[in-house]
Amino acid sequence: MEHSFGRTGSDKFKKYFSHLQLPDAEQDERNSEKKYRIQIENTRNLVYVACSRARKNLRVLYLDDVNEISDGICSIFGTIEEFKKSKQS
Repeated sequence: MEHSFGRTGSDKFKKYFSHLQLPDAEQDERNSEKKYRIQIENTRNLVYVACSRARKNLRVLYLDDVNEISDGICSIFGTIEEFKKSKQS
């Protein structure tokens, strides 16, 4: 994953994980706007489809910096681990 997705998905995943970090009242307020709610639902469905096919031990590699959205990511996936390149010759 990375912040953006597709041709028109400028910061699609970043916006979704940022939304998940908001207090419930603020999420509800923003969801009252139909266009915003549709975008969030679309991204939620995309994350579900992309991640629900794993049978065991799902790992997600997020290519962009996740510091700003780490709480949103953790709310779905749990612990975030930094990728460490193996030392193979």
